[in-house]
Amino acid sequence: MVVVYTCITVTLNRKVKRWEGTYDPDVERNKDLLKEDIKPLRAYPFIYLALSIFPLVHRIQNAISPDNTVFALVVLHALTSPLQGMVNAIVYGLDRETIVRLTPTSIKLAIQSHFNQPTLISEYPSAPVNSQDASADLSPVVDPEGDLQDQEES
Repeated sequence: MVVVYTCITVTLNRKVKRWEGTYDPDVERNKDLLKEDIKPLRAYPFIYLALSIFPLVHRIQNAISPDNTVFALVVLHALTSPLQGMVNAIVYGLDRETIVRLTPTSIKLAIQSHFNQPTLISEYPSAPVNSQDASADLSPVVDPEGDLQDQEES
């Protein structure tokens, strides 16, 4: 994983530093966007490595001495294994762009849209068309029992 991460970082840095002739604002903007995209990616491999140390040590210890378990390693393994997602989410949330977009209004709208009932869209029922009287008003009328009727019948 570290090798792949290093390859990605080196490749993107080469693209950013490459000279492409005359000044082009679009190319410069794309280079700046690439630099901004690389910044949050730098923390994820280190988080993975830091949180994988205790599970790795625990597994090596179990492979070497399966009958002698170390309780501290079991506890550290159990605590650090599920933390990867949470720590990645915290690092993602601490990104400047995310903080700028994360306003109380946007949080409120997200919560409301999650709990509100979806809007029901239905069609207005159409009345049968008489070929004899095409100029008649064919909008349906609802009687007190809730049945649909033509205006001619009511």
